Amino acid sequence: AGMPVHTYQPIRSYVYRGGGKWTPGIIRYSRVPASILIEAANLAHRADWQRIRSTNFRQRWAGAVVRAVVASR
Repeated sequence: AGMPVHTYQPIRSYVYRGGGKWTPGIIRYSRVPASILIEAANLAHRADWQRIRSTNFRQRWAGAVVRAVVASR
């Protein structure tokens, strides 16, 4: 919905984490007809790390993802 789409290029050419450089990738030819890849937290970020340890946060996050998927039908 108005977000730029890069058909042949990843949004970022490289990702730097843990002192390493790698190219982001997407699994292709999945047997599942549709796939969603969601990054819920950056575990290197202290606040994210603390949130993701909370059962309440994970439950709210999962609920939000389900509602977004169902609403997009």
